[in-house]
Amino acid sequence: MVMMLEVEDVMMQARHRWSDDVEARQRIEEKKEERREEKRRTGRREEAKMQRRRRRSEDVISESESEPEAKSRRRRLREETESDPFLLLRGCRREEKKKRRREEEDAAQGEAREEERLEERLEDLKMDSTFSLSRCQSVFSQSVSYFYSSTSRLLL
Repeated sequence: MVMMLEVEDVMMQARHRWSDDVEARQRIEEKKEERREEKRRTGRREEAKMQRRRRRSEDVISESESEPEAKSRRRRLREETESDPFLLLRGCRREEKKKRRREEEDAAQGEAREEERLEERLEDLKMDSTFSLSRCQSVFSQSVSYFYSSTSRLLL
């Protein structure tokens, strides 16, 4: 009787762990899908930015006929930027964008670390479930052998 209760208890624990494993797997899959979608969106944005930059750089190159002219133009723009508060503000905005981009990259790395931690946790849960299942099987086989031995004693 005690063995049967122990078997039921171990089996119930195994069922709970199994359902926890399923939930953990679902959460990991949901996070992976969210991350993929975010990468797609970010990729599209980055591609659009790169196209705009290419167009601008092509315009600048086509406008300047030679390298010395391009250098003098950059120097003149830098001087104008330092003297013009509006252009200086635009430079500050660029710096803010760069800072935001770095923060987003750091956040993405943090999410990647979180995903790795969740995957490790999932592996641990799988191992625990396997152990619980083997424990259930051993308790069950012990109870069956006990049952057979007790019934054989009764028959003798």
